[in-house]
Amino acid sequence: MIRRAMGTSRACDPHNAPLIFHWYKAEHGKGLAKFFTETLQLNGVHDEHLLALARQELLQRLREYTDATLAEVRDIRRIERNPSYELFEILLKMRGVGLVRLYFIEPEILGAVGVGLHLHIKSTAHASDRAVKDMQDVEIDIAARRCAQGKFTNWDFPVDGLGKQ
Repeated sequence: MIRRAMGTSRACDPHNAPLIFHWYKAEHGKGLAKFFTETLQLNGVHDEHLLALARQELLQRLREYTDATLAEVRDIRRIERNPSYELFEILLKMRGVGLVRLYFIEPEILGAVGVGLHLHIKSTAHASDRAVKDMQDVEIDIAARRCAQGKFTNWDFPVDGLGKQ
């Protein structure tokens, strides 16, 4: 049985392992690896070594998600901006890349599944705290929109009528 306190991700309690992480790719049609690599390249990361390191760091964080060993606040936190959806963000600080944010939900109907909705590199250079927050809010709104879009298809995750794999 999946355990979770309201406002806390399932990935913060090892009793919930193993979890599944599913990337919702409708809209842009790209898998997480391709979307992540393109996001890095659009943000000026072209060195193959740095790209490989960043992909490895993301993979490690997703392993921690599926093992339910993420620490609340340090690794993962709830997004309060949109009360319609219980959105979370996985936080990463990557060498040579910067701050990366991966937004996801944990819909009850899917059980032990987290659904990745959006990922971006958090821009903090030459901006006020207010400007940084405004830029991040735009990214959170993208995740919320994708959450709403995917709701009626269970975010393209294969389930039977009981919400099980």
